[in-house]
Amino acid sequence: QRSRPRDFGEDAKSTLFFLSDDFTFLNHGAFGGVARPCLETANEWRRYVETQPVRFMDRQLFPLLVSVLHETVAFLKETHTSTGSECNTESRPVYELPLSAKELFLFDNVTTATNTVLRSVLNSHFSSDFPFPMTVLYFNVTYGSTKKFLKELQKDFPTIQLKEVEIVFPLTDVDTGVLTPLKEACEKIQRTVPEGNSAAVLSVIDAIPSNAPVVLPVRQMNEIVRGFFPSTSTTFVD
Repeated sequence: QRSRPRDFGEDAKSTLFFLSDDFTFLNHGAFGGVARPCLETANEWRRYVETQPVRFMDRQLFPLLVSVLHETVAFLKETHTSTGSECNTESRPVYELPLSAKELFLFDNVTTATNTVLRSVLNSHFSSDFPFPMTVLYFNVTYGSTKKFLKELQKDFPTIQLKEVEIVFPLTDVDTGVLTPLKEACEKIQRTVPEGNSAAVLSVIDAIPSNAPVVLPVRQMNEIVRGFFPSTSTTFVD
C-alpha cells in the first residue's frame, strides 16, 4: 500500500534513514543508505526464513517471486495510467502496455541486468538479416560499468559503432544541454547511411545518472531517436 508523499529534509532523514545527524548526506550515486522500512522488512524476511529454511526454499520461494512479478506489473500499470500533477507527461515511463509478468525478470543487481539486456539486444540484431552495422548511443554521464561493458562488447561484435553524446554542464536548459547534442549525434549517424537505407541505433539512457544529480528527459530523448530512426532504433533506460 502506498503512503502519502513525504517532505524532504530533516523529517525524511530522521524517519526514513539511519544516517547520523552530524553530517549532510549528498552522495546519491554510490553506497547507501538503505531506507528504514526496506531494511526492517528485509530483516523480518531473514528471521522468517530461518524459522523453517526447507519450507521456504522448497515450497514458498518460487510462488513468492512470481507474486512479486505480478505486483510489479500492477504497480507499473497504475503508474502508467496515473493522471494529475503527480504524474506529468515527461515522468511517465517509455515502455508500452500491456505488460505481463512473463516480460519481467528479477536480477540480483542492476549491473548484471544491464549487461544481460544489452548483449541480448546485440545478439538479436546480428542474428537477423538487417544488413547495416549498429551504432550504440550513450552519454558522458552513462554509468561507468556500462561504458566499460559496451567497449568489451566491441570485441564480440566488432562492427558496432560507439558514439558518446556529451551533455553540456552547467545544465542551463534541457534543449541546449541535452536534446540538441542528441539531435546532432543522430544527424551525424544519418549522414553516414547510404540513401534509401537506414541505420540501426541502440540508445542507452540513464534516467537519473549516478554521476550527475539530474533527471534526464527520457521520453523526449527517446522520441528524438525514434524520429530519426523510426523502425530501426531501440532505447534502453537504466
